[in-house]
Order: sequence, then C-alpha cells, then structure tokens
Amino acid sequence: MPGIRNDSHNLATESFGLQQSDSNDTIIFMEHDLEEAKNLKLVLSTFERLAGLNINFHKSELFCFGRAKEVEREYVTLFGCGSGILEKLDYYRSRFFWQCEEHKKKYRLAKWSILCKPKECGGLGIQNLELQNKYMLSKWLYKLWNEEGVWQNLLRRKYLSKKTLTHVDKKSGDSHFWSGLMMVKNIFLSCGSLKVHNGTQVRFWEDKWNGNTPFAARYPALYNLVINKNESVAVVMSKRPLKVSFRRAMVGHNLKAWLEVVSKVISIKLTEQNGTFLWEIQKNGCFSVNSMYKAIMYREVVPKKDMIWKLRIPLKIKIFLWYLKNGVILTKDNLAKSKWKGDFQGDFLGKTMVFAT
Repeated sequence: MPGIRNDSHNLATESFGLQQSDSNDTIIFMEHDLEEAKNLKLVLSTFERLAGLNINFHKSELFCFGRAKEVEREYVTLFGCGSGILEKLDYYRSRFFWQCEEHKKKYRLAKWSILCKPKECGGLGIQNLELQNKYMLSKWLYKLWNEEGVWQNLLRRKYLSKKTLTHVDKKSGDSHFWSGLMMVKNIFLSCGSLKVHNGTQVRFWEDKWNGNTPFAARYPALYNLVINKNESVAVVMSKRPLKVSFRRAMVGHNLKAWLEVVSKVISIKLTEQNGTFLWEIQKNGCFSVNSMYKAIMYREVVPKKDMIWKLRIPLKIKIFLWYLKNGVILTKDNLAKSKWKGDFQGDFLGKTMVFAT
C-alpha cells in the first residue's frame, strides 16, 4: 500500500492508501484495478495467518466514487453541451493557443472562427466545438432510423406515433434530448438519402429518395399545386398512376412535369421492409461524426491544397508561415491598426522585439 494514516478528523485527504480513524474502523482507498484488489485480499489473508486474527469480510462494504470519462462523453452525445459551456471552452482554448500558460496578454492575430476552419479551407484545423456538438447528436438519428431496440421503440411511440422522422418537428413540451435531435434533423437528412422499401417512412415530395434532390426542389411549380404535400411514398403509390391531388388541372409545362414524375416512379415496387437511411458521405454508407463534420465544413468553401502543411518542418514554423501568408504578422502597419502604444520611429526591430507565438 502507498501509505497509512491515523487521522479521524480528515479521512478524505488522501486519494489512495489506508486510513484508520479508530481501532474498529479501517478505510482502504485504491484504484479501480482487479489485480490490485486480488493482491490486497492476499495481503489481508496473510495478515490473518500471521496475527492470528480474523477479518470479517462479510461486514465489509465497498464504495465507488469518482466519475468515469465515458459517462461524461455519453451525456454530451445524448444531450449536447449548452452554449455557455461551449463559449467557456472556446475562451480557454483560444487563450491557451495564443498565450500558452503565460499570464501576459498577447495579440490575437486571427479570428477564432477562421482558425477553426479546416486546413484545406484556409484555417488551422482547430475543431469547431459547436458544430461537433451538433453532429454528435446526429448519431442517434441514424440509429433511430436504421436500428431496432428498446429505446428506439420508446421514442417512436412517444414522438412519432404513426408519423415518420421527416414528418415531425420540434414543439413545446419535447424533452431536451428530442429537441436536440430535431435541431440537427435537416442537416442530417441533407447528408444522405432514404431507401424506400415499404414507403411509409419517406415523404414523396420533400425527401431525397429518387435521385440527388427531392421532387419538391426539382419541380417547384408542380409542388406548389399539390394539396397534400407531406404524403408518404406508400400513400402516393397506392393508386395508379399516382394518388396525388392538385389545386387545378394539369396543362402545359405542369402537365409535362407531372408526366416526368410519373415516369420516374411508376416502375418502383415497394417491399414489406421498413425504410432505412443511407449515409452518402462515406463509401460504406455508415454514419460517422467525423465524416459529417468534414462534409459540412467543406460545403462553405472549395477545399484547396496548401503546401505549407506538407512541409517537413516543425508545426510551430508551419503556423508562422500560415500567419505570414495571411498577412497577420505583427509588422508596423498591423501594429498601428491594433493601436499599439509603442515607438514606431527609428530602428524598429532594434528597439522592440515582437514574437508571434
């Protein structure tokens, strides 16, 4: 054992070891390690034989304390982090990046939002916690759609009833977990497509199930004339040619568009299997938080290869070259823009040393 303490007034000052408050009360602290527990039991049994005393293990109690990292991670994936927590985390991450552990305040050479962009998009590749927080919730949407289980059945009965995920939206009274899922639902759906199967879980007009875009986006004029816009594929295809009601008779361009829609789906045969969601971002069709994060980040700008990150030099020099490329090094003109209160006259570098870290 690491040590023994006899202290009846302060039993919890040691994180491990053996503490004894009186002759009849012994407290042993140890890590969560099965081998260590076996060795401890062997030591106590040896003590019994040598001392001729018996330890009553039946009256001994085992207490667990501390917090497992897996529990915290699971909580975040279930409920997400609050905006206040994310802001605080970004504050400390930003301060550490620019100042490390120094207390002296330093200039911020670029906005934090720019640094959080991928390297291929002109940033430093620092992870955006707000986006990562949202996309971790998407994992549960994927499992709810494609897997069967107790919690899936509970959520379907409570929030979906006879509707599908695409038919429901966030409303008052929803749990924090379900509200989080509804918040990321549209982004999640944009990253994949629906496999129809029996057609009950797929909206005919508004979901992406036939081609790369929904029918509503491909034929907006025709979609505006549809009376029941949220009908499922199963309902629409329950009648030949299709069970769709319009506000007015189909003529001209609208009739042509309608015939195109019918020709695209008339040969499709529905099955008895429930619909599934296909993750199109990855070749294997399986969801991953990392793939979703990269796909959404790359949507904003066209990824470009930057040779800086391929150079075989220390990371600190790569970051300095990135500063140089973006024109944010603390030169005279940049310091003047930042209202620096120094001496700009004479030999600038000889009088003042400025380090970009």
